[in-house]
Amino acid sequence: MAFKLVVILDLKRRDNERKVLAVKVQIQSMMSVLLQLRDIEDPNKIGPDGLSLPGRLETLMEEIAKYIEECASACDFYLKKSLIPIILISMPRPGKYVKSVIYETRFAKYAAQFSEYEVQLQHALTVTTAVGVDALNQKMDDQATRLQEIQAQMTKLFAHLDSPVEKEIRSILERGGGALSSIADNQVLQDLMEKSGEGASKSTSLFEKDKLVAMRQSLHKELTEDIESALQQNLVLFKGKLDIQKRELDTIKWQNDRILSYVSGGHERIIDPQIREIWKEMGWKSTVKARHFVLALRDHFLNDRSMRHPMSAGTASSHSQQEVLISVVSSSADSTAPSRFTDDEWAHSYVNVSYLQALSESIDDDGSGLINIQEINTFTTLCPKGWSLLQWLAYWAAGWHSSISIYSKKIYRILKKLYKLRQKVRPDNLKFLDFHLQDGKFYRLELLLRSTKAMPEGLIVPELAKLRDEFCAEEERRIHDNLQKISYTIDSTATVSLVTGPGRIERYIYPLLYLVLKHQVKIVQLARSHIFHPKEFPKSLEALDSIFSSFDTRLRDLSAIFRQMHVNPEHQFENFAFGMFQTSYGSVPWVIVGNSLFSVWNSLDIERGEDDDVINCPSDVPLDILTFGPQEPLSYPKLVPFDITEGVDDSHNILLGAWAGYCMWSLMDGNSTSYQGLFRLELGDLVGEGGSISGTANGYLGSLELTGLLTTIAEGAEVKHVVDLIMTYDDGQWIRCTGVIDPSTAKFSGDWYCPDYVRELRPSLGSNKDDRCDGSFEFSRTPAPLVRFKYSQDEFKKNRAQARWRFACAAVRFRVKRDMLSSDYVVERLRTGRRFKELTIKNLIETFNLTRRNTFPEEERQELRNLESTICPTLDQFYYSIARYVLERLPYHL
Repeated sequence: MAFKLVVILDLKRRDNERKVLAVKVQIQSMMSVLLQLRDIEDPNKIGPDGLSLPGRLETLMEEIAKYIEECASACDFYLKKSLIPIILISMPRPGKYVKSVIYETRFAKYAAQFSEYEVQLQHALTVTTAVGVDALNQKMDDQATRLQEIQAQMTKLFAHLDSPVEKEIRSILERGGGALSSIADNQVLQDLMEKSGEGASKSTSLFEKDKLVAMRQSLHKELTEDIESALQQNLVLFKGKLDIQKRELDTIKWQNDRILSYVSGGHERIIDPQIREIWKEMGWKSTVKARHFVLALRDHFLNDRSMRHPMSAGTASSHSQQEVLISVVSSSADSTAPSRFTDDEWAHSYVNVSYLQALSESIDDDGSGLINIQEINTFTTLCPKGWSLLQWLAYWAAGWHSSISIYSKKIYRILKKLYKLRQKVRPDNLKFLDFHLQDGKFYRLELLLRSTKAMPEGLIVPELAKLRDEFCAEEERRIHDNLQKISYTIDSTATVSLVTGPGRIERYIYPLLYLVLKHQVKIVQLARSHIFHPKEFPKSLEALDSIFSSFDTRLRDLSAIFRQMHVNPEHQFENFAFGMFQTSYGSVPWVIVGNSLFSVWNSLDIERGEDDDVINCPSDVPLDILTFGPQEPLSYPKLVPFDITEGVDDSHNILLGAWAGYCMWSLMDGNSTSYQGLFRLELGDLVGEGGSISGTANGYLGSLELTGLLTTIAEGAEVKHVVDLIMTYDDGQWIRCTGVIDPSTAKFSGDWYCPDYVRELRPSLGSNKDDRCDGSFEFSRTPAPLVRFKYSQDEFKKNRAQARWRFACAAVRFRVKRDMLSSDYVVERLRTGRRFKELTIKNLIETFNLTRRNTFPEEERQELRNLESTICPTLDQFYYSIARYVLERLPYHL
């Protein structure tokens, strides 16, 4: 059973990966051994080992079933991964990134174990027949050696199964120097994303460099992910899918058993006796036109009714169908009037030409206009227990349309509730919810609601309404249970089919959408009190994406059938499934006046209604429905403590310790300003072999990694210390500083430049810079928090003693206020931090064109530059991270 379930799930996937397929071929080979069971006459016969065949196989088969589930779950997990992470973890890496088992090795292990199970099954069957036992015993003895050989062979096979894209990605990684080096290199990472079509294009970040950072962080997470833990989590979800598939198989088996009991020719193959009688009387063969079939049904039930109720039949024949239906509704609605019909008499009014299209579609699954015996048997076997055929037909004639109208209204109410809840969502989550509600999936949802024709009032009798409610409640419960088993993770069209069961998507799309949106209401409820991960809402959209992908597949299939029938699909979709597909066919422009949400919402009372459970979701929604869990309020860089003497170097080494200063560049107005504000450098171990330099740095935009080269040049009696230093951000952007250290003044000065374009490769240390220069830089030993008090060159030249004295006094006062946490110090710190955040947000809003131009005056721009140049970089980073956080979650306004 485990093998059968796995195969069915696998067939529902569109993108079978060849390496996964190779493993499943080995499973098939193992299972083929069981075909020998057909040749065993007495399975209960006791063998030489004292056991019967069932006793010998029971434990082994249970073990195999569990291993098949584990392997299939691993394959499912593998197929969800993108190409880059899969290939990355197979590349050589330093110790802390080395994984014990990579995917290909794991697959090879699975294949080898299935080969071993094949031998064990063969041995169990051979003992029963007492043929070739000695040879198999020898194989069993060589088990360990054989497993190693098979695993090695499978590993070689997987190497030959790489697709051309996989080979190119692997080549890029090898040229980039391996996994970690490739991730760190901006250009290599861009090449990887372009080749695979992943990464930056999927990011919703405003900041272009953040897309690379997000991709880099994602890949680092993949490299450090605990595969064993991830596979265990996926196994739980996968077993839920298998449980759903097992129940579906049980239902299909029951239907097939009924169908197989009628294997004679012609009408004798039909299960339902009434339809079998009609088929026989009409002399139909294997198929019949849907219109003819419905008319024959109507005549059959009218004749049957006339035989049982001659007066009713005569009355019915003398009145129009509309009059009969009105009389039925009136008599059913009047509880005091005597009923003219008994049992399912009310259902006769729904089996007629007026409901021809609805009845035809309910049986004609492929939409060809012809009904065959298989479709008849499928339709009748789905009839709920206790229902007559006439009631089942009445439900599909009008009851189903009525249920769609009810679900449509519920969905409108849920959408209105989502927008109403928006007003109560935390500001941190508001932007993500806005993007969520503006997504194209909700546009598709509105098109579906707008397209589907509503059921006219007064056409449903109470008896049919009762059957409709019972059937819809049972179907809703079944779909809800399936969704619960997979934690509402509808990640593909195959999962949609698994959740709904066999049948046309239009039969289930409304209750499925209703349950998914109801689940999203619970998620939005949590957004009122918890901070969400930026990917939480996009993750929940996967369900809607998969549902509408299934809907589009059905749309394409139907349009192809209609064209083969030489009918215009556009005209056909106007009435097919009550127009459900009409606005989804072709290109429908989005026009605000055509949006049905506004007109329908005005007629809905959101606070009261028959579906209060939709609107009033419980406040104690469990947090485990969130994919990424609740998040911390704000992540920010660790504040590096400083000391007023941090620039002092007791070892007298010219490089060791802290430096602070600016990279200056010229503005168009002739003035100069600092590039990216104040930098603080921390150089590590003196000087390494060959004059190499390492360390870290901080700027308000983030932390940087320092690499450099110290060259000592003797010029007569003097020694010149030339330093080539490259500072690199996490996203790969860099600044190159080349200059000279003056030990007498403890200053490091020279020229600097940065990339001319985003993907420019980082230069090699010591390479010629081709006279490139964006400005000059100067770093000194003055501690970064005290740089703002430092005297200028003009002040120093004018009066050295006075300049130094003023600087010393300002530095001491600053330290005393800081150590005593004086009110002046605290207020000033809060004021500058708040102002830096406000100005940074304004600057970023203008940079990304989020509002009209000229909203950031020049005087405020200059004020921001001054703050960037005077506040300690670690504090700048903190304030900047707050500004970024606020902007990333700032709602958009039209």
